[in-house]
Amino acid sequence: EESCDCKGDCGGHHNENNDEEDAANHEESAIFEIEGIRCNHCRSNLEEALSKIDGVKNVSVSLDDKRAIVLGDFNKQDVINCIREMGFDLKDSLSE
Repeated sequence: EESCDCKGDCGGHHNENNDEEDAANHEESAIFEIEGIRCNHCRSNLEEALSKIDGVKNVSVSLDDKRAIVLGDFNKQDVINCIREMGFDLKDSLSE
C-alpha cells in the first residue's frame, strides 16, 4: 500500500438544529468523486468522519472507484469541507 496522507478526522460538521422529522422528509443521496484516497485506512477514516456530519444516515466510500456515496439530509458543503479537511481533493460531485 502507498503511504497514507489522510488526516484521520475532520472534526465533524455538527449543526445545533436536529430536526429528525424534517430529515426524514428530505432524504437524498450524493456521490462525491475523491482524489488522493489510497488505502483502506484512508477509506475507513473518511467513512467515519463523514458519518459524523449532521443529517448523514449512511456513507459508503469505495477505494476502487475513488468515490463516496452519502445518504441522508445533510449540507453538501459540510461533506465537501470534511473531505478537504481530511486531506483529499474532489474531482466532482453528482446528486442522484
